[in-house]
Amino acid sequence: MANLAAGFDILAMALAAIGLYGASDAADAGDRDPHGLGIEAASTVWLVAKEAPRLVAIGCAAGMRLALAGGRLITAQLFGASILDPMSALRSE
Repeated sequence: MANLAAGFDILAMALAAIGLYGASDAADAGDRDPHGLGIEAASTVWLVAKEAPRLVAIGCAAGMRLALAGGRLITAQLFGASILDPMSALRSE
C-alpha cells in the first residue's frame, strides 16, 4: 500500500511540474516581443512576480478540489476510512 501511495505521489508531482511549466509558458507567450528580440531582464522579473501568485493560487485551488474529490472516492471504496480521520491514513493493517 505504501508503494502505491508513493507511486501516486510521484505521479502527482510530475503532473504538477508539467502543468506549471505549461501554464507559465502560455502566460509568457503573449508577452514576447513581436520581432523576436526578447524582453529586457527587468520586464522578465516583473512578469514572473506578477504572474506567479495567480498561477500558484489557481494550482492550489485545483489541487485542493482534486484532493477532496479523491478523498471522497477513497472513503467510498474503503471500509472504515474517513476524510477527517488522519489515523486511517497512518494505519497499516
